[in-house]
Amino acid sequence: MTIIAAAVPHHESAGCAYVGGSMHCYIHEVDEVGEGAYRICGECFHVYRTAEDLVATERRWRTSAGISAPPRPIDPDEINSCPECAHDF
Repeated sequence: MTIIAAAVPHHESAGCAYVGGSMHCYIHEVDEVGEGAYRICGECFHVYRTAEDLVATERRWRTSAGISAPPRPIDPDEINSCPECAHDF
């Protein structure tokens, strides 16, 4: 589960960008805490707090796209692009 610094969706402004270790996620239009995160997308700035968050988001993306899961558990280290915006990590 992603920890949100400011859960109210809003457009990025000078008052929110990178203040207090937060990142403005352009997918969800919220500020997310980036400090200590497992992975942060360099394009949309979505923050994956843990490897489990990344895998869960990848599974949701696969389900919504009609793509079946691989026959083995998804290894978070093998996810090479952001499931939210498809940008390469």
